[in-house]
Amino acid sequence: MAPELMEGEGGLFALPFQQEYGKLIETMFSQIAMSDDTQANSRKQSELLQNIERFTDFRTYLKFDLETTDQNGSKQLLSQTLNTKSGGETQTPFYIAVLASFAQLYQVNNPSILASNTMRLVVFDEAFNKMDSDRIIESVRLLRKMGLQAIICTPPDKLPDIMPLADRTHLVIKEKYQMHTKAWGKEILPA
Repeated sequence: MAPELMEGEGGLFALPFQQEYGKLIETMFSQIAMSDDTQANSRKQSELLQNIERFTDFRTYLKFDLETTDQNGSKQLLSQTLNTKSGGETQTPFYIAVLASFAQLYQVNNPSILASNTMRLVVFDEAFNKMDSDRIIESVRLLRKMGLQAIICTPPDKLPDIMPLADRTHLVIKEKYQMHTKAWGKEILPA
């Protein structure tokens, strides 16, 4: 959680960072890389395994949370409201975080030809299953606004919200042990 790393200055191997935190890093690595652990007794071996698990897990060093700001400027942390909101209210920040992660990974704001000439594919299974219509529509609009391409697998009850915003819709039909896909659209809908 060093400010230099959190602000993107330098890095783990930059000289100023090493000068300030080198001894601490050395101590940490000594906890997970004991010399000659082949001769260690079972207690030492157990301690070594616990240290490896603890010190190689990013959650030991980083804490993540989502902060939302409503139209009145009131801020809330997702971790503080997670158990008090409905499924759709907690799923919405998840989708925003996932889409933002994909947007960053695919470099959607990078104007170079190489970065803009990518597939930018996102796949969701059982998408938006706890969300209401308004949240689904806004999530799909955000996905499209970010320039992402999506394959969205969803239960039939979510189709009325997603289909008008989709380029193509396919119905998957399961008959015993065989699956078939069929193009599906407004012009094909049953009467």
